[in-house]
Amino acid sequence: MNTTECLVLDLSMPGMTGPELIAHLTAVGRPIPFVVLTAVSDAEQKARMIQSWAVAFLRKPTSGPELLGAIRSAVSGAGEGAP
Repeated sequence: MNTTECLVLDLSMPGMTGPELIAHLTAVGRPIPFVVLTAVSDAEQKARMIQSWAVAFLRKPTSGPELLGAIRSAVSGAGEGAP
């Protein structure tokens, strides 16, 4: 049973990047809506993440209300790349 409703991740994380994590979860049949927080503004990377179910692509630093809104969108099934 999948109880994870949303992931909040960075493009650069120790051990595994955000895109690698999403690719792995998708490959094992557990695609999960996610919110990307990043210091890197890359339109190409943003487009790839939105195609991979990213609900939002937020640039750091972001506001609390903006992050909470993105998480609510992911949990409710709304957002840019929501399944």
